Amino acid sequence: MELAQAEIGAAFKYLDQSMVMAYELGNEPNLYGAYRPPSYDVNVYADDMREWIPSLRAVSPPGVEPKFQFPSFAGPQLFKPGMTIANLVEMGVPQSVGIDYFSIHGYPYDICSREKAPFFSKAWLVEVRWLLCPF
Repeated sequence: MELAQAEIGAAFKYLDQSMVMAYELGNEPNLYGAYRPPSYDVNVYADDMREWIPSLRAVSPPGVEPKFQFPSFAGPQLFKPGMTIANLVEMGVPQSVGIDYFSIHGYPYDICSREKAPFFSKAWLVEVRWLLCPF
């Protein structure tokens, strides 16, 4: 926690906050397997979010109201199957810590098979189906 608070404190000090859309607490956290105990799951991650985001907000200087976004999760759900945005929303996590944005990103040329290729249209990505409903 101390390192994260120091990092965001430096961001508050050295970055023009009008240029920062949001801070993200980890990218693809379901891939942290080698750095977390086997018991690390969506419930532990939810507890981390509930603790860390308010603590990071608390170190903001007067007049700075940082926004936070939920991170992208790597898919398909091979590593931590229950760790999804849909499950965290169902658990009330983003609502309880004041998440402002949800982050998604795709790898347009990583479609795995010709059968799945039609799913990767611009309209399909905009509707965020691939995050909320696994293949």
